[in-house]
Amino acid sequence: MAGRLGDIFGRRRLYAIGLLLFTVSSLLCGLAPDPVVLMLARVVQGVAAAVLSPQVLTILGTAYTGLARQRAFTAYGLVLASASVGGQLIGGLLIKADVAGLGWRSCFLINVPIGVLALLLTPRVVPESRADGSGRLDIVGTVLVTLGLAAVVLPLVEGRE
Repeated sequence: MAGRLGDIFGRRRLYAIGLLLFTVSSLLCGLAPDPVVLMLARVVQGVAAAVLSPQVLTILGTAYTGLARQRAFTAYGLVLASASVGGQLIGGLLIKADVAGLGWRSCFLINVPIGVLALLLTPRVVPESRADGSGRLDIVGTVLVTLGLAAVVLPLVEGRE
């Protein structure tokens, strides 16, 4: 659904909205006074990531062609793989360093200056694009797929309980 929203309203716009939501929710996570606020902020982070991710892939696909597109997707894959490993290491180092007595909170708060910088650069670096023609959202299909995935994943997660 987020990809379709980018097609309709503009991919750079949805990218910026997703990035803003992710940055604000990271701040909320880092400042969370209790576990409930932390969990709600994490849900917002997940929604923000779901809005952000399809925009990145589509922007790369529309902004580049030929060999440049291959290089862009290779770089994207390399960054994702490096982030998967590096994020764990950096998070551990941040917790161990206990910067300003923040402990685990620094793992979330580090996203804030990075997100703000990325937001400031977005209008200059990210080209705007939309899909040709008009389109609409498939709300019923989205709800059905979500319910279907929940019906499959929930029993797997809960297991024998």
